[in-house]
Amino acid sequence: MKSKIIFTVVIALIITAAFSCKENQKPKNHTPTNSTHNSVDISSFDLNVYIPKPETNFKEKWIKELKKYGLEVEIHPNFDIDNQQGFLPFKLIVQKNNKYVKSKNYHNKVILTGYELDISKFDSKDYFSYFEEDELKKLSQEYKDKLKKCELNLFFSVNPSQNTSEYRIAWFTAATLTKLYNGVLSDPQQGVDYIGQEAINKAIELSDKFENSIPDNQWKLYDFKKWN
Repeated sequence: MKSKIIFTVVIALIITAAFSCKENQKPKNHTPTNSTHNSVDISSFDLNVYIPKPETNFKEKWIKELKKYGLEVEIHPNFDIDNQQGFLPFKLIVQKNNKYVKSKNYHNKVILTGYELDISKFDSKDYFSYFEEDELKKLSQEYKDKLKKCELNLFFSVNPSQNTSEYRIAWFTAATLTKLYNGVLSDPQQGVDYIGQEAINKAIELSDKFENSIPDNQWKLYDFKKWN
């Protein structure tokens, strides 16, 4: 009798743990929105970008798109979208007198920046399985249609408290990929998703807010020397 009770308790604990795990993995970002994101993340934060697998020359297109927003970048030569796990470095030059970057702290600098980026396969059926039926009904059709075409999940982990430029480079690289490949950018801290031009608009807004919140003498930038 005692062993039967213990067995029942163990099974109950396993079921509870499995349910808890699924709830923790459940996407926090449900509906694309234009609502104002008022907070500024000063410490670390995460972003997810869901996109179809891009063509082989996507890096050239990505770099060209970033240049439109005043960011001249060079991605580490070992970057491979099929095998990216860990820190991804960028060489960054911010163009002077461009309308998208207000801070003068970038002027006359060649900067080493980057962020943690883990790329994995994305399965929309698995993603949607975390939603309850009533939650699925609340998702916009446009959002669901975009996610159904996505094949990759790019997970950005960013720490601008150690390198001020990480905030801008993370948001703009995420937003430009989202726009270029008709994907979805998810901000899990705010529980908000962005698509198309709204992702770019949010990158502009939040990058300026963040940089304006940092006193000039507290900026942390690192000179780029050469690739190791």
